[in-house]
Amino acid sequence: MAAAPSSVAPLAARALRLVGLVLVLSVLVDYVASLVGANWSEPRWYVATSSQWIDRGVVPLVGLTLWFSGDWLAQQLDPLAITQQKLVRAIARILPLVLSVIFILAVPIHLSNAFTSQAQRLEEVQQQAQQQQQALDLQFQAAIAQQKQQLKQLFGTPGLFEQVKASGQIPPDQVADFEKLVGKPEADIDRFVDQRAAEAKQKQEAELKANQDKQTSAIRREVTANTVRTSLLGLLLVIGYGGISWGILRQNPANV
Repeated sequence: MAAAPSSVAPLAARALRLVGLVLVLSVLVDYVASLVGANWSEPRWYVATSSQWIDRGVVPLVGLTLWFSGDWLAQQLDPLAITQQKLVRAIARILPLVLSVIFILAVPIHLSNAFTSQAQRLEEVQQQAQQQQQALDLQFQAAIAQQKQQLKQLFGTPGLFEQVKASGQIPPDQVADFEKLVGKPEADIDRFVDQRAAEAKQKQEAELKANQDKQTSAIRREVTANTVRTSLLGLLLVIGYGGISWGILRQNPANV
């Protein structure tokens, strides 16, 4: 048997206010928790925190809408309800204004720290590339010295080159180049090794540069997309909470 409207309506009003209150409080708890262990000197913390706050900002908007709907329904059922729960009703009317101010501040804070964070990340990529370049230089220096010594021994020992070639230890694509070094002075061997090392090093440097450019482009795309999304969402939240605040301020003081 269906419940009478008179019994369902008060339950709906309480449910709307309760659910709205839970939604608002759950986000406020998240906001407070995000401030625990805050790193105020780190731009990336501001970026992550402001993004989190703005991403969750729509939940209190829904919660306030539900609470005001339940409050309005309760007043329709019992006009005297306007005098009840004064503290909760006052907080619910002040909160949209507070949140609108928070999001007004959050957008420029996010923008400023997003670009600072981007500069830091790009600098880290550059430093990493420099470290890789230094490691590459050391690696090639050691490899060049070792290869020069090996080739000088290979061509300086009579019959060793032919023996090694016959055993198949020399890659087929390098046999012709090595044969040109037979009987050549050590200076020619040094130039041969230096030339091949320069070509190999140039190839690896190009790969390092391409990887650096790829990381740089990825960071710029990520920051741009996050900044645009967060800024637009923040502005929408400002409009939403500002609209609610304006509506509350225009109400008759007797109904507030």
